[in-house]
Amino acid sequence: MAILDAITHSDVAERHRPWPRAQVGDEGWRQAIDQLAAGRLVLLGLWGDAPAVHMALLDGPAGDIAVISYTCKSGKYPSVGARHAPAIRLERAINDLFGLEAVNASDLRSWLDLGFWGIRHPLGKKTAAPKHAPYNFLPAEGEGLHQIPVGPVHAGIIEPGHFRFTANGEHVVRLEQRLGWVHKGIESLMEGATLEQAAKLAARTSGDSTVAYAFAFAQAAEAAMQVKVPLRAIYLRALMAELERLANHFGDIGAICNDASFSLMQAQCAILRERTLRAAEAGFGHRLITDECRRRCLGQARAPPPEPHLQAQTIAGNDLAPEFRIVHAAQPHTRRLRHLAALDDQHGGDLRQRLDHQDGGHQRRARKVALEEIFVDRHVLDGDQPRAELMLGDRVDQERWMTVIDAFEEAWEVNGH
Repeated sequence: MAILDAITHSDVAERHRPWPRAQVGDEGWRQAIDQLAAGRLVLLGLWGDAPAVHMALLDGPAGDIAVISYTCKSGKYPSVGARHAPAIRLERAINDLFGLEAVNASDLRSWLDLGFWGIRHPLGKKTAAPKHAPYNFLPAEGEGLHQIPVGPVHAGIIEPGHFRFTANGEHVVRLEQRLGWVHKGIESLMEGATLEQAAKLAARTSGDSTVAYAFAFAQAAEAAMQVKVPLRAIYLRALMAELERLANHFGDIGAICNDASFSLMQAQCAILRERTLRAAEAGFGHRLITDECRRRCLGQARAPPPEPHLQAQTIAGNDLAPEFRIVHAAQPHTRRLRHLAALDDQHGGDLRQRLDHQDGGHQRRARKVALEEIFVDRHVLDGDQPRAELMLGDRVDQERWMTVIDAFEEAWEVNGH
């Protein structure tokens, strides 16, 4: 109740579990916004349920969570995004789905409604959809700027999304996303569904995060029904969620490397992702572990493969190909740095500072170039020195795809030199 102690509220819901939910008025809603704007609380969620809007808040140091509800007056509520930017897209989604308007909102454009639903506000007061107007992307000013539209259809298997790049040569000055192309209306589909049907719908919110959504739905249902989960189910859910996380991270890290033209690293990450998916299939009967949160807890698990190939093994570690281990080249204690010059702390600090204060036109944050912090030994935008030096733990003969330093080190160890 620590969060609610600092927010003026009236009624506290009796059967809202596992965290308390309180009704607030204008004063309490604005107090919560003040806490968010000051950084004392974290916004966990903002959603609608006409005629009310709800906001979940987190007090990180205290580990306290609470939900506050505000009943809209004439379909309007004070904007959270006007003072706390992470809420902007959530407010736009609430307006699209429920028709509830955030007063003084900084962005009134639609978010989920892309103009092909045929109706407006499907979860609120439904009205006929007006003639679809072109979407207004945010402007960018400057000389020599051009726009590059990408998507919503992509060459891969990722979900659709439109990305509008505004650039001057290689300098991207603005990137704006437009998502919602596969909005499925899961919330309305769950109305009147059985618990088992709703669990299946939750697991299909996003294919690559099926365990995460099923896990969250199971926790919500169990809290509402005050069901005590067996310890075995807790362990199995944790294992499934971790396998899903690993597979997604391997895929994402590889994609980031490929975006930087580091296709070799993407190939290595793809191998690791495939190992993870095979381990998931061997253990749970499905590569993406779809519906296994529900089946395992109900004793309806799929039968394992006829000859399970899951054995004790490391998905990633010293068994990696030498090309993958180059990301560890900055670690001075590794054996392979005996014959290489490593960046000392001062040199590395200077490099990080240069990356943090790049040319003004380069809008990308330093964290987006983490690989360059290891590999680049000069300013990444120096036009007169385009080839950056690489600090590689395993130098590779690019023609024969074999490591040069391995053979050298093995000879060194045999001969004792």
